[in-house]
Amino acid sequence: MKRTIIFLVFFFLFQSLNAQRRFSKGFFVKNNGDTIHCQIQDVIDKQLTKFFTIKQDDSLMRYAPEEVKCFEYSDGRKFIGEHVEIIDISGQTRKQYVFLKCLVEGNLSLYVYESDDEMLYYLKQNNRLEYLPPPMSVELEKKDEIDNKYIDIVRQKIYQCEDAEHILSYLKYKEKRLVQLVSNYNNCLGEEDTYFYFPRKEVWNGFFVGTMAIPYIRYVEADFRFGVYREMQKIDQSRNYSSKMGVIFHYRKMITPEEDYDSYYQEYLINIVPYIAKYKFGERKIKPYVFAGAGLMFFYFEEERKNGKTTIYHEKKFAPLPEPSLNIGLGAVFQFNERNRLFTELVPTLTGVSLNFGFSHKLSD
Repeated sequence: MKRTIIFLVFFFLFQSLNAQRRFSKGFFVKNNGDTIHCQIQDVIDKQLTKFFTIKQDDSLMRYAPEEVKCFEYSDGRKFIGEHVEIIDISGQTRKQYVFLKCLVEGNLSLYVYESDDEMLYYLKQNNRLEYLPPPMSVELEKKDEIDNKYIDIVRQKIYQCEDAEHILSYLKYKEKRLVQLVSNYNNCLGEEDTYFYFPRKEVWNGFFVGTMAIPYIRYVEADFRFGVYREMQKIDQSRNYSSKMGVIFHYRKMITPEEDYDSYYQEYLINIVPYIAKYKFGERKIKPYVFAGAGLMFFYFEEERKNGKTTIYHEKKFAPLPEPSLNIGLGAVFQFNERNRLFTELVPTLTGVSLNFGFSHKLSD
């Protein structure tokens, strides 16, 4: 079993160093109006602000924002090339060509620029692009007071639409609110959105079973665990990070020989895990990953001491209060089709390293 564990660890490292690029069907429109259908490298949004990469006839080519009007993936993600004003986190302003992601297009359109440090929004109407400055603190002593210039800009655009106007009372500088407002405004004018993007999110339901692979404690006689979980991933923002929540049942039995008696100990645990962060490596069919999270553990235990066949002590007890739990480990997932995958995990515990095997299924989009 130890050889198996060592093999899995080296396998995870090997896979992480051999990630392959993934390409998806799509097209782009050149500045002269020509539409080119091709395979576009499928990466997260913030990696597409400066260029995109296509594959044609086994060769790779890059295109910058000033070279094309737009490009679009077959799943609906669309980006346009624009010369815009960018304000970085230090407050410095610069003009540059970038790709903006389309959120809503219509009489009034909404776009977003996403980098590692910020998300900036832009409105476009009558071919005029206008930057929506994010709220900033007016004074360091009054952090609750914010500069709402972006609301004033939005108000000037939608003043003739009551259905959109009422949103201003609770408008946030957040994508969901801004998308709702722009879409309401276009519908108010009797013009449906010509383009509307729904953020992509994958949801997987799964289960696993596990047992002790490497015991730290010599006298562990039985160790079994079973769990169910739900995993969610916003794949526009990250292909690597995802979050999980679930419930784990764990049974453990130990027999400890003492000088005058043998101690029999059984433990039943229910671990409620509200959040686990998971990070996958690479884009292969087999992807290694690491995970870590916290939860609450409820347990019931039974202890019995015997001298030969005579019971000299017996206790059954529920823990009066739940205890915090730490869930960490590494694993590998094998995706054998679009909606189903198998996985295995190595999970260190107080009594040893557990080996889990599981299955998960992606819910319908």
